[in-house]
Amino acid sequence: MRNTRSGIRDSSLVTRPAPVAVRVFSHLVRWMPVGRYRLIHESRRLALAPFVAHLSSDLGGLAFQCDPRDSVAREVCYTGFYEPQETQLASRILRAGDAFADVGANWGYFTLAAARCVGPAGRVLAFEPEPRLFELLRHNLALNGFDFVDARHAAIADRRTSLPFSAFVAAGDNWGLSHAAVPGEKADFHIETVALDDVLDESRIERVRLTKIDVEGGELAVLAGMRRGLHAGRYSYVMLECHPALLASRGQTEDDVLRPLIDAGYRLWTIPHSPQLHRRAARQRLAVQDLLRPYVAGSFAHEWPHLLACAPGAPDLS
Repeated sequence: MRNTRSGIRDSSLVTRPAPVAVRVFSHLVRWMPVGRYRLIHESRRLALAPFVAHLSSDLGGLAFQCDPRDSVAREVCYTGFYEPQETQLASRILRAGDAFADVGANWGYFTLAAARCVGPAGRVLAFEPEPRLFELLRHNLALNGFDFVDARHAAIADRRTSLPFSAFVAAGDNWGLSHAAVPGEKADFHIETVALDDVLDESRIERVRLTKIDVEGGELAVLAGMRRGLHAGRYSYVMLECHPALLASRGQTEDDVLRPLIDAGYRLWTIPHSPQLHRRAARQRLAVQDLLRPYVAGSFAHEWPHLLACAPGAPDLS
């Protein structure tokens, strides 16, 4: 698990509760009308040791290990949510007994929330290639007793192979930046890859209600490994975060990435991510019309565009 950029050790997995000061601060932050995210960002200077925090009560108050050096963990600790627009959409899509695939699970925010939605009668597959994050993912599943989740230390791509990866830097604030190494980039570790279509075949999962993909520039390879299932409508909804800069570093374009979905007849929607909408979604349930906009080709102008793709025959959300 250790590598030269780690800053995290196996022994850092904890079960101790959040300090009283953190719990009080979290309560105050959630009532702040303005400035909450700036204050959360500044809280990283407190250099607190990891502790167990909880998702919002709307998400069942699920437990997770929070290392305050990570911006995602801090946001969930103090607001209860991460990417609240996507969280609301996922909660509208998933029902008890459904199947969910988390491609690029990180420490498991969406895996945990989805596992609560689908329950033990459902199927949850979570894939995380980064060794340190995979250990956190497994730890967080154990904290909540989610032994029915199939968590795999692997990356999803177009075929089975070994892929070099660049790891995140623990002191760098965002622990979600690990990515398949681009040509000329130093590899911190290698990881086995597999096509998602093949995993579903092996797991005897006929249909996945929601597939979440967040793979830092590896989107095209992931969708290539889903091509057979896309054309069969096996993936009802696909929630995709894209990374134009990393795609460009691989010589890939917006059209390259979305072509497998378009060719399979999927309807594409953009998930708006303005700061104003993010704040609203973190505080209240929004109408679907606020959460989705029809996709317009050439719209990958901002840093991390988010999209929802709906299979032919999949109902529009309401």
